[in-house]
Amino acid sequence: MTETVTEVAPVEAVTEAAEGVAEAVEGAVDAATETATDAATAVTEAAEATTEAATDAMTGMGELLTPEGFNFEKVAEMIDGSDKIGTMQKGLLKKGLEAAKDNPDALKEILTKVKEAMGM
Repeated sequence: MTETVTEVAPVEAVTEAAEGVAEAVEGAVDAATETATDAATAVTEAAEATTEAATDAMTGMGELLTPEGFNFEKVAEMIDGSDKIGTMQKGLLKKGLEAAKDNPDALKEILTKVKEAMGM
């Protein structure tokens, strides 16, 4: 009978240890899942904020590119900062804006060309 008790005791210890390890692994998986979920939520929120900021910026740019909202300095900065417009075209567009800024019809026309050049 001593042999049976000795053989059973290690099995119980191993079973308890295995259960402890399983609980630890489960806790680690839960923590990792929660961290991954939090990270995904943060990335989604950041993407939404970036999209909203870009939309606001485009709306603001769109307003500047109308005769009513036109501001020469700001539009010139937009042109200079654009990577879609070549150096020569930037100069031509800014000269056209300068020449047309006091003529609503001509301004409307050059602003349309600026929008096209910027891909808007």
